[in-house]
Amino acid sequence: MDRTGIEEEAAEAVRIAFEEMCQTAVSLAEPGTIPEAVVATISLRRSPPGSLALALAPKTLAMLARRYLPEEPPSDELLRDAAGEFANVIAGQLKTSLKGTSFHFALSTPRITAELPPLADPISLGFECDAGRLSLIISLP
Repeated sequence: MDRTGIEEEAAEAVRIAFEEMCQTAVSLAEPGTIPEAVVATISLRRSPPGSLALALAPKTLAMLARRYLPEEPPSDELLRDAAGEFANVIAGQLKTSLKGTSFHFALSTPRITAELPPLADPISLGFECDAGRLSLIISLP
């Protein structure tokens, strides 16, 4: 498998995650910077190590979190938890699809920050949905 295969699998992981968790269709879009993003980063444990980062604008995150957890009030803590859970499900989907390849990995727990981590040779994917834009950045050296 090469970078194109990883991109395809990652795009499918995002599509499945948001359709199942939020009943929201997502489509590929041009990658771009998301101002004031909430970033959920997961370390991809392998040799060499990698990472996966999901970036969402606060408004997009709030809309998606309300769909995912409609009974919960949208506190800052809940929004951060939702961002981490979205990234975790995407990483889990990607892990399953890469099983048996040289890119297979184990997962860490998500870290939530306000900026992207430094990534080696990243794969950047942009997505659009009715809640807004999001980005997925993967490093699997």
